[in-house]
Amino acid sequence: MLRSSWILACGAVAVGVLAACGADADTPASAAATTSTASTTTGGGGDNTTTTTGAGGDTTTTTTTTTTGAGGAGGDATTTSAGGAGGAGGDATTTGSGMDVPVNGCTLAMAKEVISKLVDMTPGNKPWTIGYQNCVKVKPATELVWKGNFATHPLSGGVSPTVDAASPVSKAKPAQGELHVSGITEGAYPFFCTNHPSTMQGVVYVIP
Repeated sequence: MLRSSWILACGAVAVGVLAACGADADTPASAAATTSTASTTTGGGGDNTTTTTGAGGDTTTTTTTTTTGAGGAGGDATTTSAGGAGGAGGDATTTGSGMDVPVNGCTLAMAKEVISKLVDMTPGNKPWTIGYQNCVKVKPATELVWKGNFATHPLSGGVSPTVDAASPVSKAKPAQGELHVSGITEGAYPFFCTNHPSTMQGVVYVIP
């Protein structure tokens, strides 16, 4: 009786072990872990894409790189330079030049040449009074003389009606009804009456 019980017990243990082993054999192995990683990086001036896929220990890597540079700026190829300003014209109304330009009703072409060391600017037919007009041409160092009433008809040098204080005619002082001008050099010397600038005037042209 005891022997039979022991045999039954051993059989039950054996069956249990076999069952356990059979269960282990039928259980499938766990699947390999799958990992998927995607990484995308974009930098200024280029694209960089990296894709990593892992499955059961396998790894695939794909890399694409694109780089684009910006073009340089174009140069300035246009240059313009302005020409210089022209010079100012000279004063042609008093000395040496522009004698053909009408001044105080006279031009060099209109002037009467008088060759003498002393030239009377107020001869009998041209008294120093209203209506006086005289254009004469003389040599350097000629002495000029006007006769008249200089209190009523003040005599000055210049282009009528502007007095030229530097003119030798303006610098001369009348005395005893006469006004003398000497030491003149080459040039044109306009003169007029300051009280009657448009009706008493003339020019002395000094020509070598």
